Amino acid sequence: MTIDIGIILVGGLGTRLYPLTKTRPKPLIYFIDKPIIEYQLQALKDANIKIVILCLNYFNEHLTEACIDWEKKFNMKIKLSKEDKPLDTAGPLKLAAKNFPEIYNSQGVIVMNADIYSTIKINELENYFKTLIKDNSTVCIIASYEVKDPTRYGCLLIENNKITKFLEKPKTKEEIISNKINAGIYCMSPKIIKDMIKLKKVSIEKDIFPLLAKNGNLYNYNLDGFWIDVGVPAEYLYGQRVVIEMLDLVKKNKAYSKNVILGKNVIIKENVSLSNCVIFDNTIINNNCVITNAMIGYNCIIESNVKIGNESSNVTILGDGVIVKEGVIKVISLIEPNEIINKI
Repeated sequence: MTIDIGIILVGGLGTRLYPLTKTRPKPLIYFIDKPIIEYQLQALKDANIKIVILCLNYFNEHLTEACIDWEKKFNMKIKLSKEDKPLDTAGPLKLAAKNFPEIYNSQGVIVMNADIYSTIKINELENYFKTLIKDNSTVCIIASYEVKDPTRYGCLLIENNKITKFLEKPKTKEEIISNKINAGIYCMSPKIIKDMIKLKKVSIEKDIFPLLAKNGNLYNYNLDGFWIDVGVPAEYLYGQRVVIEMLDLVKKNKAYSKNVILGKNVIIKENVSLSNCVIFDNTIINNNCVITNAMIGYNCIIESNVKIGNESSNVTILGDGVIVKEGVIKVISLIEPNEIINKI
């Protein structure tokens, strides 16, 4: 048997990237030069995964249209498993298995979150899985990554490459068991998904992973390259800076500067200062503007002498189609799509 099925967990409203996600689902928001989800699709293609199941519940029509192009681009079959209503975290896997029982014919299943960027090589994860799996056995491998602050993630206690304890989002520093976190990439035997179906409501992070750890069936794979959760604005911009440097994108004329990415057909007029920001397609930045620590949506117009964002605040996000009128010098917030911001 081979591993030829991947599952990408797409569902979720993308509230952390709001208001950009008001007009498009989070996986279709660009990171560097392609939609976020395409990094997952490319990683699966590189590992010769032939079938990818997208588990989704939000803005399905946009992703349905995109799937036609992705099947051609990545030479794989893409299937949609649609939730009528948001399910518990194991729900999408249970529903995918119900909709596509061929999952059980695969030796293992690769599961990935849709909103991450990483340098992981899925074939290495697969090869490790094949050394552990036996006929109808229960094996799950979690890709782990070390971070400074693990409180937003699942923490892993690792001994001899086995995960002996899994703690989802520790509430206090005292609860932190390590700085190794769940990177949202797994390889698991289909039997685990089959066992989930027997349960009415179950959380992968709070129920399944802790039980697998307790029974000695949860293993660790060190993700030693780079990983970032691009579904968080500050992390998105940090990841952008790292990738620009890592891939030397300024020298390749694929980045505006060491911490700025411009989309297609963006117009930058004279005496404009840009720092730590992304400006999406078809936006116009007029003369004498300063934009710092910000994400500017599609089809925006920033008139002259405008200041957006600053280094000390949270990331400022402008939705699509926003117009900021001339002379506005303090835009530090989340701006709804198609709003007009006038000088007070």
